[in-house]
Amino acid sequence: MELISEEHIENTWREVASLTHIRVDKEILASGKSRPDLLAYIVSHAENITPDIKELGVYLAFVIYKMFHISQNKIPRVSSNRLLKNS
Repeated sequence: MELISEEHIENTWREVASLTHIRVDKEILASGKSRPDLLAYIVSHAENITPDIKELGVYLAFVIYKMFHISQNKIPRVSSNRLLKNS
């Protein structure tokens, strides 16, 4: 796996920041369909925090997902067993 450049990181977060809230929600749902175990893991680990912080955590995870998705074109699937094993 290649390192993601600082320029790519900057461009990705700016791109995501320019999207409407509705568009971000749709893309988060689409990424969740693509990687349901990963989204479930993120959401489940954010259950005991305030809604604002939970929303921020999901948003940040989405930005990171986009960075990898755009730069790598293929993000390996991670099973729920592996996620739970490492938590």
